[in-house]
Amino acid sequence: YDNSPNKSKLIILGSFERVNGAGFISGTGLNATVSFAGTALQTIGDTLENFTGTGGFNNLEINNTAGLQINETGSIDIKGLLLLTAGKIIVPNSASLTITNTAVSTVVPEGGKSTSYVDGALTKRINAGDRFWYPVGQGSVAGNNIQISEVNTVGTQSWKVNFLTPNGTSGNYIDPLYFVNSKELWNISAPATSQAKVNLMWNTYSDLTPLMTTNGVSDMRVARRVTGGSWNELASSAVGTNDAGTVTTSSLVTIAADSNLFSTACTNPIKPRAQFNNGTTPVCGDDSIP
Repeated sequence: YDNSPNKSKLIILGSFERVNGAGFISGTGLNATVSFAGTALQTIGDTLENFTGTGGFNNLEINNTAGLQINETGSIDIKGLLLLTAGKIIVPNSASLTITNTAVSTVVPEGGKSTSYVDGALTKRINAGDRFWYPVGQGSVAGNNIQISEVNTVGTQSWKVNFLTPNGTSGNYIDPLYFVNSKELWNISAPATSQAKVNLMWNTYSDLTPLMTTNGVSDMRVARRVTGGSWNELASSAVGTNDAGTVTTSSLVTIAADSNLFSTACTNPIKPRAQFNNGTTPVCGDDSIP
């Protein structure tokens, strides 16, 4: 199919496939969008043929609360914009979703939203000196945004990020850390020796917020764990409130050749936490609150 003459929007209610290796030319411009807008889970890639390189999508929209899944070993390229309207794009470990557009603002809305994100890894081609917010989550959990900024590479490189939950190694940390986020961590992959600042966001749903720390925002840190090791503090600075903010590494972080795991942490004891029970048992037994 050649969409280059009309550059029109294509609304897909079922599967979208290239039969017998047929070609696909997406067209260019804001209107040249393929919108997945079904009511059941939609699939693309692998045995339905991949959409990469010159055969990739110009703009791709997910507008289906049931979601869009890239099949195992499937590969999808987006040359223009990723439009996160409703639902999530599921990317298995053996599949790939890549935004080849090197512009900074290529996701609408920037950073995605709680009801629409990439469930799995997202790869972005990033120019030296640029930044990018990754709209990634896992399963039903939309991860707080992670931003890569001040990228220091030779030319344009591919940076892949995925969100993971829970953090099963959060209890393995070294001084001066006192606590590591037990529910949120991010894995960053890039060519070895690539550098960037890592920016991690928190909100009221985060496992760690300044409200829990001894000194508030100033206690927030970015922590890093290498394969088989402990969580280590990275020199960081944080801005924001108890409800929302960002903690950023003070200097560029060099990406290792193996796993590069990052999470939020704090450098002073956290405050005790309490919660009400499910309501089936009186909090004060048979007595009222004094």
